[in-house]
Amino acid sequence: MLKNPARLFPVLLLLLFLIAAGVRGAGLKLGMPEFQPVRQYHSALIARYLQHLGDTELPVWEREIIDQTVQPIHEPPVMETLAIAGFHLLGQERMWLPRAIAMLAWLAGAAVLYRLLARVFTPAAALAGVAFFLFLPYGIGQSLSFQPDSLALALALAGILAIYRFHLDPTRKRLIAAAIWCAVALMVKAQMVFLIAGVYAALGLRRGSLWRLLTHRENWLFAVIVLLPSVLYVSANLALGGISAQRGIIPAALLQPGFYVSWLYNLDRVVGYPALLLALLGTLLLRDDKLALALGLWVGYALLGMVFTFHFATHSYYHVAALPAVAFGLAGLAGPVLQALAGQNARLAVPGMVGLVVLTLALVLAPTLRGFGKIGVDGRAEAYAEIGRLLDHSRRTLMLTEHEGFPLMYYAKIAGEFWPTQWSLAVEKVGLKNIASRENEGKVFVDDVGQRFARFAAMRPEYFVVTNMEEFAASHALERFLAERYPLLAASEVYRIYDLRSPLTSERQAPAHP
Repeated sequence: MLKNPARLFPVLLLLLFLIAAGVRGAGLKLGMPEFQPVRQYHSALIARYLQHLGDTELPVWEREIIDQTVQPIHEPPVMETLAIAGFHLLGQERMWLPRAIAMLAWLAGAAVLYRLLARVFTPAAALAGVAFFLFLPYGIGQSLSFQPDSLALALALAGILAIYRFHLDPTRKRLIAAAIWCAVALMVKAQMVFLIAGVYAALGLRRGSLWRLLTHRENWLFAVIVLLPSVLYVSANLALGGISAQRGIIPAALLQPGFYVSWLYNLDRVVGYPALLLALLGTLLLRDDKLALALGLWVGYALLGMVFTFHFATHSYYHVAALPAVAFGLAGLAGPVLQALAGQNARLAVPGMVGLVVLTLALVLAPTLRGFGKIGVDGRAEAYAEIGRLLDHSRRTLMLTEHEGFPLMYYAKIAGEFWPTQWSLAVEKVGLKNIASRENEGKVFVDDVGQRFARFAAMRPEYFVVTNMEEFAASHALERFLAERYPLLAASEVYRIYDLRSPLTSERQAPAHP
């Protein structure tokens, strides 16, 4: 038995990080279940566009496809630029590479979070908080996703740690260092400003009055350094028409009960109600700087949701911003619990903690590992590439497909228009802010297929591609319309392709599909 249990904490910490890296490595190797594919392939299409800017050797058809499928660039393409550098080193595009970058960013963020927790809690409590961050099932998926959130959160945590160091020793050097970390985090994802502002304000109120927080020159210097790069970027983007000032901001949603139901639903998906309740209980036990840090994180998360109402109601990954606050709450609860256990029987403290860690990992990792290797979007890459060859990489394709067509456009290298699903029909007919209302709950929206086709007449579509078989089977009118008017060019378990260039005459009616 160890005479000094504290010596075990570095070993446990290293073990946790090795297991966390191993689990994510298995996810990269075996393939992850579908996780935010719209957002991932949004980034992939942007990266492909930036990678081939000025490429004079690119075939004309491929340049036209890339230009037509590039997505709006709302924030500085930091993750895309890192991915492009990796693609150049590999000599080819591989989706696992930007996911590996996101994985490393998440692990780095976990290391920073542990340092922050260990400054205000015991090593054992800090270990509990970072274990939650490392092995939360949603967090494992998020950390393997090609999007900026993992890197932005890691940088924001580094900024928050630097803010706390400035709080403990308020020198100009520490202030500028904290501001630089925070400014970089905002350049990756501007929404991190809410977590940063929440913590800075909470700790500032610990040092002085609200008046001092609002007027002292050191706080204005911090704000200018943090905000100026992002303000300049957003202003330039707005001037060029790259983004909308109202993007994702629907204040009227705050008055709708359905918005808060969606908020809690997404928070449960990310964190889980048991962990959330335990974290809130742990937060109530905190005092002094611990409480200020936790409240700053909670308030920052809440303000993010109250501003970006649409994203909070519809995008579960926006709730990743709650994880630092939950980790703080869990560490706050773990501290007195572990201390009480050690007080009862010190000899059982270390093996008890090891057993608790092993049991938690077993319960969390079992379902996560079972999800690896299941066929998702990436598993259909070859079928999508085959579609591209069959269509000769058409730029005038109608697509009834999953995830807004982004994965299909990426792998097939085709372009065109997205045929509406039930979700997009709902958005079109009742508007984003009314989708969550009680009167529209469970409502089926019907579309006139002939009128819809007429809307696409100007693009002179060449093909109609179906990969979303569930939506297609539910739309009997669309299936009948296509079968009666156009020949079936190719079909498999994954797709159907109708040739719109050669409409059927009355003598060439297509047979009924099995």
